[in-house]
This record gives sequence, C-alpha cells and structure tokens, in this order.
Amino acid sequence: MAKVAGKDKHLADVVSMLEKGLERKHICEKMRKDAKVNPATTDRLIKEAKEVISKRNEEKEAIRQATMSKDYAEAVKEQIISDTEIEAILCKIVTGQMEVEDVIQGTPILRSVTPNEVINAAKTLFAKRGSNAPTKVADVNPDGSAKVDPLAELIKKGGKLIIGGK
Repeated sequence: MAKVAGKDKHLADVVSMLEKGLERKHICEKMRKDAKVNPATTDRLIKEAKEVISKRNEEKEAIRQATMSKDYAEAVKEQIISDTEIEAILCKIVTGQMEVEDVIQGTPILRSVTPNEVINAAKTLFAKRGSNAPTKVADVNPDGSAKVDPLAELIKKGGKLIIGGK
C-alpha cells in the first residue's frame, strides 16, 4: 500500500514539475536526489504525467467550449431582431430620422444619413415588401385578346413549312 501511495506522490510531483516547465534532465535529477528514483522510472512517470496533463487539458477545453457555446448562443439570441424591427430601422433611415455615428480623425461625431444610404435603405425596404416585382407584359391585340403566332398555328393544323421553294 505504501508503494502505491509513494508512486502517486511521485506522479503528482512529476506533473507539478512538468507544469512548471522543467525539462527531463532537471526532473530526473530532482527525482533521483529527493526520492531516490532511477531515470528509467522517472521516464515512465513523465510519460504518465503527460497523459494526466493531457486529460486535464481536454477536460478544461471541454468546459471552455461548453461555456463559450452557451455564451455565444445567448449573445446571438440577444442580437436577433424581428422583421418588424428591421423594417422600423429601414423606415427611420428612409425618412431621415436616424443619425449615424462616424469617427473622423479619431473623433466620434453624429451625422445624418447620406442620400446614398437613404436610397439603399429604400431599395432594401421595397425588396422586403415585394414592391419591386417586375411587371409582366403579355403580347396582346388592341382588343385584349392574345396574339396568335401564325407559324405555330400552321404547324398545329398539320401544315408544312417549305424553305427554298422545293
């Protein structure tokens, strides 16, 4: 039982030394001097200690990732705005009721929206509302009836088209 406890203590010592950044040479000297452990045993302890450190680092990374993904999800949730909010912002830009913060030569200033920003906001607003759909124009006669393609009618009735007179 004493050897197991001693081995655990030696392993904890080697883990501590590796975490402090000591090299193998220094770890072997210290283990030989303090615990009378030969270099081959110290090498095995170093190998085990590296595995222990690796497992700890993986656990820390898993915790960090879980925390980070939770924080990220909350941040994204707070930033998502509805279509109504987007339309309200675009309407404020189009009507000139919004001011923009610019940094000029290191000094933040508030300015009104530029005509180009108003035009872009209006385009986006009309696109969201579907107001910019292309107009469909049918080929019709003056009385409103659909025009008939004479060539299509001829082929439909079983006629033949002769090119070149033969």
